[in-house]
Amino acid sequence: MNENLLDAIKRTFSNKKILLIGFLLSLKIPFLYLLTNTIIFGYLLKCGGTVSTYKNKLPPFEKITSLFKFGILGILVVFLYQLPFWIFSVFYYYDLGLNISGT
Repeated sequence: MNENLLDAIKRTFSNKKILLIGFLLSLKIPFLYLLTNTIIFGYLLKCGGTVSTYKNKLPPFEKITSLFKFGILGILVVFLYQLPFWIFSVFYYYDLGLNISGT
């Protein structure tokens, strides 16, 4: 196996407390799911941003409000990145529908 892949697996399981918090937040609890998913997305972005600075260690899981704001910004960036594709798809399928009906 590639040593980078092994390092990534070791990093994931390096802190059992953070792993448990992530598992509990990822449970699909009605009405809280959107809130907890946003926090988890913010933490995942933080993990991705700190991969080169923390050698095989996960960043601390703290300042939930900061993680929530980071998650909201990440969701906004993903939405803006996908928006041109959605607009193109709507116009493409609308045009395709007009051509099929023969009008």
